Amino acid sequence: MVSFKMAYVPGGLTFPWGEFDDSKYTVKNAYWIAETETTYELWKKVYDWATDDARETNKYTFANPGQMGSAEDEVDMTDQHPVTMVSWRDCIVWCNALTEWYNANNGTSYDCVYYTDESYTTPLRTATNGSATGNKTPGSEDYPYIKADADGNLKMDDCSAKGFRLLTKHEWELAARYRGNDTTNVVTGIVSYFNFDNMEIKWTKGNSASGDTQAFNAETPTVGDYAVYIENSSGKTAEVKTKIPNALDLYDMSGNVGEWVINFNGGFAQLYRGGSYNYGANYVRVGLQSLDQYVNNMRNYIGFRFARSQ
Repeated sequence: MVSFKMAYVPGGLTFPWGEFDDSKYTVKNAYWIAETETTYELWKKVYDWATDDARETNKYTFANPGQMGSAEDEVDMTDQHPVTMVSWRDCIVWCNALTEWYNANNGTSYDCVYYTDESYTTPLRTATNGSATGNKTPGSEDYPYIKADADGNLKMDDCSAKGFRLLTKHEWELAARYRGNDTTNVVTGIVSYFNFDNMEIKWTKGNSASGDTQAFNAETPTVGDYAVYIENSSGKTAEVKTKIPNALDLYDMSGNVGEWVINFNGGFAQLYRGGSYNYGANYVRVGLQSLDQYVNNMRNYIGFRFARSQ
């Protein structure tokens, strides 16, 4: 049986936001976040279960089967590398599949998060590689309904489902910056109304990798202790959990592969965060607002990490 761990993040936390630590944001709701990027092992286990013909009308369809890591040299790839070559569409559909697979194997009854209809009777189970045209039709694969207490919801903040899903861009950054009580390399005294000096929970500066104690460009940088990036990757992904975790015991929040997140307003592009094995240290900064990618794109340097609402 394939297993995974998740870390709890309480709701109501306000943290410094952005590349220059010059804004703040409050994540209202508590959530759970996966300890690692989604491994190929877990992806494939759920994928095979979800696409089995025995599921009949509840069978899942994906645009891409995924691959082990960067797969530039398959001899070096294992199922403990993060899955890559999956689109944003694939990932949200797979999260629904993970919810159903988890329920079937653990006796839980978590609701799926993403739906095609406003009354939440039909989970989104199909991802295509059709053109990314900016489709903002509610219930589409690019703009699904989010289960909530009221019908027709499209906002993650109002989600009532406890099933698995992608992180929002703010949830990702909060988890990447979290330092707990560690006062090393923390944001302090941004401007008077964004002063974080006296906050109980401390936050990593935006110019550092997640968990790192120095800036990415310090005179004697330690970024390589926390992130797989171009200088230490030999041009390929690593197995998950090869670097030092951050204060939430999350691995590879910076580097290894970029992680799809959700910026829910529908349309042709979504974000990925965290930098990757084929990018420089500048890209593993926790405050960097990473590049958009088309929702049907798949890359050998982008994977994902899943979450679950509390």
